[in-house]
Amino acid sequence: MSQYKILFVHFGNEWRTIERILFFDIRMAIESGHDVQLYCYRDSVMDLMTKDLNIDKYFHCGTFKRTFGGLGLSSSLKRLMNDGSIDLVHVYQFSAFWPVSVRLQRKEKPGLVLSVSNPLEHYYFRPWHKILGKRLDALALSQQQIKANIRQRFPIHPTKIDVVGMGFAPDKDQKMARKGKVFGTLIKREARDIEAIRPILLAFKHISLSENIPEGLQLHLYLEKPWSESLLLDPLSKELNSLEIQNFVEFKSIGPAEFSHIDSNIWIVLPQDDLLPDHGVWMLLRQVPLILPRSLAIQSFMSEWGKVGETYNRHDSRELSVKYLKILNDLEKYQENLNRKSKTLWETFGGRSYTQRLNDIYEKALRRRKRVFSKS
Repeated sequence: MSQYKILFVHFGNEWRTIERILFFDIRMAIESGHDVQLYCYRDSVMDLMTKDLNIDKYFHCGTFKRTFGGLGLSSSLKRLMNDGSIDLVHVYQFSAFWPVSVRLQRKEKPGLVLSVSNPLEHYYFRPWHKILGKRLDALALSQQQIKANIRQRFPIHPTKIDVVGMGFAPDKDQKMARKGKVFGTLIKREARDIEAIRPILLAFKHISLSENIPEGLQLHLYLEKPWSESLLLDPLSKELNSLEIQNFVEFKSIGPAEFSHIDSNIWIVLPQDDLLPDHGVWMLLRQVPLILPRSLAIQSFMSEWGKVGETYNRHDSRELSVKYLKILNDLEKYQENLNRKSKTLWETFGGRSYTQRLNDIYEKALRRRKRVFSKS
């Protein structure tokens, strides 16, 4: 496999699925022998998470100058893309794609790759969208369910689109403990209020009032940093005491994307921006059933994969408590179905397959660059 000089570009200060995909891609590129560089905000979450990686970083600074639908680029990034040493630029947001595409319009190098993990909300069919979109060499999607949405809202040739999965995968032989009644959920590290969490707490309250409380019932609240550093610790503790469910709940801390430290065997996905978050995929690979907020995209996912979990109305805690009990009562059936789907899930989302697919995309992007310029 060839080694390349790759510049990863990201604007923002959140820590969601797309940022964890970027984090994984950087580590994968290092392990594959590529020369890795990162362009991001100084002191951002991404800067913090990659501090122990031996990579060169360039920081976006200055005012938020507007170009074609995005941010202006710093002089350091412009120099990087002008000196011809970069083989590939990999971006993870449209706000980064537009200004980078402007800068690379008439350049033979580098190849330009964009990763997307969620459906697009806006349409990109203005003339300048179409012009800049042509500069894209490859579009990497995290899941099949968003492909139709991308085709409807962004002018891109279908041969440029590849579904690569997410790459967040445990060892193939590592499965969650089959016994237990431990629910778990991951809370955004930057969350500042408990509104998104309240429905799952109220659902536990409903169960606690029933005559037959499942023995050993627990809820683990995970955070990708120490809970002592979170603004949520005090209001959450007060809410648990108010609902009188504090004895059911434990606060758990893990490192960035350290999903292998999660020991829950039923996983709740909170209402959030991500269609199917990476930690949900991780749990499926470990044969853990999911409880997902209902949407058209999620319904499509459930239709494709079958009995791998349940969906809920994000505002209805009583329905959520019903789904809790439904999975608890039929837990073995959900686990058996996930076991039957295991091979296909691994082929779709597994880390080893992902690494190969992403390297193939890089090769394809560079071949396309050479082909485009050989015709000009």
